[in-house]
Amino acid sequence: MEEEKYLPELMAEKDSLDPSFVHASRLLAEEIEKFQGSDGKKEDEEKKYLDVISNKNIKLSERVLIPVKQYPKVVSHLLSTGKLITTSKVSLKCKCLFMESKPVSLLKGPVGATKAYPSRPSL
Repeated sequence: MEEEKYLPELMAEKDSLDPSFVHASRLLAEEIEKFQGSDGKKEDEEKKYLDVISNKNIKLSERVLIPVKQYPKVVSHLLSTGKLITTSKVSLKCKCLFMESKPVSLLKGPVGATKAYPSRPSL
């Protein structure tokens, strides 16, 4: 649809709409305001994408919970190197805090219910 015809069509449709269609008239009013505010440009769509060509580093973070009692070798390797190697051999840098019990007990449990390891545990 051409941009010059879009706004007049929206206005005409809003005027010809029966007043009993409250939600449709509200949606048309929002679309008219959005179109008038952006002056027909689609700037919102451009902001959704990252600039791939730039040389900026992108930092991703994810919280990973590792059961200490089931995987002690992973914990010792992670604390000694600070990196976690995935199955596809991708190296992930980590800031680590390991607990012996569930993290929920940090919020609700008695004092001393969880014990965070120091920088190097004695395994």
